Amino acid sequence: MVRGVAVVAVAVLVALPAAVAAPERIPRATTAADGTILIDGVPRFLIGAGWPTPAVVPRALTLGIAILQGNRPGATQLAISRAVGAKGYVVPDYSRKHVHAHYPNAIGYSLPDEPDGNGLLPPNADPDAGARVPYTQRAQQTGVLIMQTLTSHFMASRPKFAGIGDAEYRAYIRNADVVLTAVYPFAHGCVDAGLSVGMVYDAMVELKARAPAKAVGEWIETGPIEGYCGADPVTAEQARAEAWAAVAGGAQALFWFTHTFEQGYWDDFDVSPPMAAAIAATNAEVVRYTRVVLGRRDPAVVSAPGEPIKVGVRTVGGRVYLIAVNLSDEAATLAGASWWPKLKGLVDQPIDELTTGWAADASAGRFDDTLPACAVRIYTWLPPTAIRGRGL
Repeated sequence: MVRGVAVVAVAVLVALPAAVAAPERIPRATTAADGTILIDGVPRFLIGAGWPTPAVVPRALTLGIAILQGNRPGATQLAISRAVGAKGYVVPDYSRKHVHAHYPNAIGYSLPDEPDGNGLLPPNADPDAGARVPYTQRAQQTGVLIMQTLTSHFMASRPKFAGIGDAEYRAYIRNADVVLTAVYPFAHGCVDAGLSVGMVYDAMVELKARAPAKAVGEWIETGPIEGYCGADPVTAEQARAEAWAAVAGGAQALFWFTHTFEQGYWDDFDVSPPMAAAIAATNAEVVRYTRVVLGRRDPAVVSAPGEPIKVGVRTVGGRVYLIAVNLSDEAATLAGASWWPKLKGLVDQPIDELTTGWAADASAGRFDDTLPACAVRIYTWLPPTAIRGRGL
């Protein structure tokens, strides 16, 4: 992460002077009880990137990145907002009183990046307006989301920074409506033995358990960042699998970290053509299956840390959906996974897989499939309906 750094209004034809234009409609962003983000009342899965220059905004939008957070030093937030226009939304750095005065496409603002890693304690007041609105009411009253990105050290398995413990992490989370984290196992894993690719999933499971009423999300690496682990540590296939593993773990937002610094200068959108294609394809998939991804989540169905296939269960319209992602570099099967006994509503019945068209029949509440390396699958079935007076 960076350190130390419309809807078009419809004109009404009435007898008004030609020079008078209808005002732009300001988006209103809130969260549902499960943390799902609502923009003007519509559930949205946030797909974003951060700290851009105006020059890269068109490319980001083309790849399906609709949220631009902050601005790179040397680029103004106003220029970013204008570059995004009505094609997306912006999340400026912290200053709520200016959000809609200057940026009509803003849906919120972001608190300082990775405060735990930068020695910043959680703020207990709003410097613009005194005491904060109670966090249980804030977004509903203001229509403005507060976003916060933490390092992976919030996790129970990770060491803590000096002076930053569980109480501080609870306060960081309490102060925000959208809480993001970053693991970067490929770009940082070679210098931090505590990181593993499975943590992109584990971090979301743990963060959602800590903050069930918050929107949670993850930053996904797209390149070497500082170059610690080589010039090309993450493949396009791995980045897609990371993103979907975060979704399976409970993510309601994905932000792509497109920056690199190893060339001797700050490149804010250093993304190779294969990686750009993977970003675009992944974003399109998430949008296509947004209704599934944002469905009611079953927190009991969770993959064990050592299992290569990471899963998440959603229920939508009476149907059950099992999102499965193979995070390993070898083929893996669903058989023998630890979560099967906790999977509900599956007996002897047909199973459909949405991404490939694969179909099979479950037997005694289980089915099997082999997932290639980095593969994503979404299985679905309709649970049997209880017949009144007869049980199942």
